[in-house]
Amino acid sequence: MEGSIPQGKAIWDPENVDLFCDLCIIEVEAGRHPGTHLDKVGWENLIQKFNEATKRVYKRQQLKNKWDALKNDWKLWKELIGKETGLGWNIKKNTIDAFEEWWHNKLQIHPNAARFRTRGIEPLLEEKLNRMFMNIVATGVYAWTPSSGQVPCESDKGENDKSSLPEQLESSGESGEPIRSELAQARKNKRPIETNERQKKVKKGKGNVKVGRAAKLSQQIDRLVDIVESRSTGSLIAQSNTGNCSMVKVVEVLDSLPGLQIGSELYFFSVHLLLDKCKRDTFMAFKEPEVKLNWLKFEHGLGSST
Repeated sequence: MEGSIPQGKAIWDPENVDLFCDLCIIEVEAGRHPGTHLDKVGWENLIQKFNEATKRVYKRQQLKNKWDALKNDWKLWKELIGKETGLGWNIKKNTIDAFEEWWHNKLQIHPNAARFRTRGIEPLLEEKLNRMFMNIVATGVYAWTPSSGQVPCESDKGENDKSSLPEQLESSGESGEPIRSELAQARKNKRPIETNERQKKVKKGKGNVKVGRAAKLSQQIDRLVDIVESRSTGSLIAQSNTGNCSMVKVVEVLDSLPGLQIGSELYFFSVHLLLDKCKRDTFMAFKEPEVKLNWLKFEHGLGSST
């Protein structure tokens, strides 16, 4: 075969690394990665497609070695940069653009990352490695995903702390209702699995590890549902108290407020003031009518002084 490279030490140029990653992503995103590596079908597809494209005859072990090497470099790179998002890319140095003091501090923690000072993982390659390994490797610095098998813990603190589920919901701007429904369905689906595994254990006397894993997964899903439900309930309570208060309701409160004369300067000032939602929420949060009136007078005094 013309242009083919016989079996031996694998040669990895940048073009073939990109091709390898692209083919791995196809298998990973097709679900052919039950653990830390591809499954049998995934490896067979990868070997066939890679060798056809490159005219090489690499074996599974050679491709597996490259997978492992890329994964180790990626993990170390992620540990080096952590959650920092303000780092740029220095084209001349072919690595991240950072001050000497930054490198010094980071290498005190991750001395094995010293090689990245002269050649880092380029952004395009990093994105591909993220898609290959993000959901199958737990390093402590990535956002939680269901396939990671890790439950976010609000008590975990430190530089490599994962965000808790409520924090992720807030940062994404979601109410949590779709996720709650999804998790509730997952919890519903997982319980029969646990029951079936227990039945198999009784019949066959085996499967202790599977039962333990199923029970643990069910507990994790239960906990996540409880977190989302408690967060959603608290949000609904807060909204019922203040967030859904209309100006019609506010005017009704003002009209019934002892000591506030309808049609007075303070009255119209209050109506204008409470058009602001933050001010309106603050006003409605006060329980005592006297406190509400004193607060309005206080705000009116601030406006007069300016």
